[in-house]
Amino acid sequence: MLAYAHRSLLEAEHVMKEIGGLESLHGSMIKIVSSEGFAADFLPAEMASFRSQYPGIDFMLSVMSPGEATRRVRDGDADLALTFSLAPEKGVKVEHTEPAPVLALLRADHPLATRAKLSLADLRSYPLVLPVPGTTIRQLIDITCALEGILLEPDLTSNNSGAMYRYAQKSGAVMFTGLLSVRDRYAGDGFVVMPLTHPQLRQRSIQLQTMAGRELPAAVRAFRDHLIAAIGGPKPAESGRPKAARKRSPRGG
Repeated sequence: MLAYAHRSLLEAEHVMKEIGGLESLHGSMIKIVSSEGFAADFLPAEMASFRSQYPGIDFMLSVMSPGEATRRVRDGDADLALTFSLAPEKGVKVEHTEPAPVLALLRADHPLATRAKLSLADLRSYPLVLPVPGTTIRQLIDITCALEGILLEPDLTSNNSGAMYRYAQKSGAVMFTGLLSVRDRYAGDGFVVMPLTHPQLRQRSIQLQTMAGRELPAAVRAFRDHLIAAIGGPKPAESGRPKAARKRSPRGG
């Protein structure tokens, strides 16, 4: 009942905005919630790109766990959630989804950087960084290690992807990531990304979520479409082998 009342209020606000047409985008606030991995690079870049087209639109970005992000959208406290998911979610509309396998991020001078793919067993004798338990990457890695009897002993465990990324860059340790979290910067920062052989590490997806049954305002619809185009942007070559003159991937959108 509370969700219905909240949705009705949001739709009333939407009608008032729509009356003004495209000009009503000026002064709009889009509330976004996301997993931490999207907040360091991808979302700020896409918000800036979108705002260059629609300078009257403002953003509020909050970073939280996938479950909390979904709850915020379901309850009407956020317009869009961009998050990682391991299973279908109830009470939200999935506007876009695509696979988000866990990849290995290695410096281009790492001894394994010329391989086409890697297993966790290949990596266990090298310095590693891991996210804290409870994150989607850590859940899938822990499941894989348990199934295959692999013990990983990280040099660094952290709940901050920026700290792990910088540590991996400075120390040469291997980090685990999704492509979208690093797509626009990894090559320029001297890294390669490499697929992992375990099927369990391909069981994750990206989801762009909105409140089920809600008619979205024009500004939210426009940014939703912008994000969908950006998420499906350029992909790296299949091989993790570094190239002599590899350039940064251009930003989607």
